Amino acid sequence: MARYIKRKAASSHMGRSSVGASRREEELLAILEAFRAANNARDVEAVLAFFTEEIIMRMGPAPFTEVHRSKVQVRSFFLEMLPGLRVERTWNHRVAGNTLTFQARYSSDAIRKDLGVDALESTVEAAFEGDKIKSWNATFTPESIEKLWQALE
Repeated sequence: MARYIKRKAASSHMGRSSVGASRREEELLAILEAFRAANNARDVEAVLAFFTEEIIMRMGPAPFTEVHRSKVQVRSFFLEMLPGLRVERTWNHRVAGNTLTFQARYSSDAIRKDLGVDALESTVEAAFEGDKIKSWNATFTPESIEKLWQALE
């Protein structure tokens, strides 16, 4: 994980100016960019290194919600999804204490193949404990929910 964070912190400002950004905000944004890089590299072990052992990951609103309550469950999720998952971009980053909220656009071979949906967007709230993510709540945007409903009809 450290190599991803160092590389991304040195090479990217993630579309933001660091003027006025707090040190913690810069740290969390560097972790997010490194997490995205590990995700897009399809490196399951590197992705898992970003989470605490007790991670709680919630993805999507009802009725699409998936909840994973440990690193073991998150590993299973990523082993299934990661081979074709790509986090295309993140934006609208906001930091409050140890919580980073942002928008994300991602694509998945499984979602494309099974549902015919090219990409989905969500609002993500990630709570950190030090440099590890202890909770991850991703909620699809209304437009993405509509795409999913149309695909299921």
